[in-house]
Amino acid sequence: MPSLPIELFRSVAAQVESRPDLLRLRLTNSALCKFATPLAFRSIRVANRNESVDSLLHILDYPPFSRHVREVVYQYEEVTTGEMGPHGLRGLNAVLFIKALTRLSLFPALESLVLNFGTHPPVNFNATQVLPQIMLQIITFTALLDAAPSPLPLKTLKLTKLLSVPEKHIFAKSIVNFCAPLTSLTIETISPFPGLPLKDARWVSLSVRPIFHSGVLSSSLVSLTMHHSVLRSADTPVPFAHIHPPHLAHLSLQRIYFWGDEGAEAFILRHAATPAEMRLFLCPMLLSKSIDLGPPAPYWRSWADVWEGFSIKLRVLDKLVVSGCRDSDGLPAEDVSAWYYVNPYGTGVLEMDEADAAEDAAALKRLHEVVESRSAA
Repeated sequence: MPSLPIELFRSVAAQVESRPDLLRLRLTNSALCKFATPLAFRSIRVANRNESVDSLLHILDYPPFSRHVREVVYQYEEVTTGEMGPHGLRGLNAVLFIKALTRLSLFPALESLVLNFGTHPPVNFNATQVLPQIMLQIITFTALLDAAPSPLPLKTLKLTKLLSVPEKHIFAKSIVNFCAPLTSLTIETISPFPGLPLKDARWVSLSVRPIFHSGVLSSSLVSLTMHHSVLRSADTPVPFAHIHPPHLAHLSLQRIYFWGDEGAEAFILRHAATPAEMRLFLCPMLLSKSIDLGPPAPYWRSWADVWEGFSIKLRVLDKLVVSGCRDSDGLPAEDVSAWYYVNPYGTGVLEMDEADAAEDAAALKRLHEVVESRSAA
């Protein structure tokens, strides 16, 4: 085998996709080890289990492996067995977990951090299921912010299954110390109360404070994805009203309501010269932000107005996806079923007359035609 062309070994390693297979391939011979090692350790995963944290620390302390790490993925796992440790977590030494997180900056080539804080949205609030997730969110953010010896040179940050709960000590500090160079940010939130009717008054106090301070993402962000499992404002958990990334080219929003010409619409129009791609899923227009379920105002902003404004002002947009009934995964949505809602708390839906609905549809069609004409050019 040593007489075979070196490019053949490179090609063989490149054909292997699974990490376990790459790790086995490394043991075949020194030539394959040379090419399989960077691929095997390009992306590594850690879970809230002691053996997983031990593995991460081993990679951190071994430069032949650590120098190849480009991405770290944390995946929360539901642990129901094992001894209960500090912070009420089973199967995890929280001190060791924090130690691992505080040393992520020692990966010299790290570019991407993915934090999956849950396995799936809870069916309803269950303390046994949700509290460990909340505790691990607190530990993760605190460790990354307060204890890291130096900022992480991240380009991509993805927060998924982020539990949106009104606990100020979770969101009291910004995690921007290591986010300054970001070019891509994805935040996908879930709710601890998915079974709670939106008209329930408890939603009124369920306001999530922004994780990111205003201006933090202003210099380098190119891609922004903000997806929620329940309807939220444009300022949760990133303060849209106060940020302006000048190079933003890709924007994806899900379950973020529009209201008047503020919030999401204003944010989009402030970036009229840069976005080439925009995706809007389940983003209804509100008639009011009041909790009162009174009659709608005599005038409200129509989607026809929004689509016409986008047609004129979004000058470089050449890819558009708009869906009022399916989410970003293509699944039909039951919680958001109309283009107009009375307010974000109630279930009141404004039924449009045929003429107004036709006007909205025609304006959206014109916007798609404008965008498609740019794509074809």
